[in-house]
Amino acid sequence: VLVGILTAWTGGWTMVKHRQLIASFARPRLDQLAAGSRRTVIGLQVFGMTADLLRGALLGTVMYLLARPLAELVNARWTVGEDLSRAVIIACVAAVAASAVWKDFHAISGTRRLFLASLAVGTLLVVAGA
Repeated sequence: VLVGILTAWTGGWTMVKHRQLIASFARPRLDQLAAGSRRTVIGLQVFGMTADLLRGALLGTVMYLLARPLAELVNARWTVGEDLSRAVIIACVAAVAASAVWKDFHAISGTRRLFLASLAVGTLLVVAGA
């Protein structure tokens, strides 16, 4: 969970840097973009997607290399039973999910209605499948 949160935070930070890189790459080409140059638009898209692919691959590799020894260390010393371990992980996941929902409720208009509609549809699907 800790590595997941660290990865998400680092991914968010690198995404901001990625967008700044794309903006700096696009700025000298504003005249071409304003003229509707297809080649310039495609070039910017390919550059942005390639940079994002490299960003994601590098982030994933670095986090995996950091997480693996940490996971081995924790697993070697972890003495709590499986049931309690699952309960702790589920509680952490629920806390992170609740935090994300809380943030969305206060930052994006219409989120409450969409959440309630999704909850209703999901509940109906579970009940219908049971």
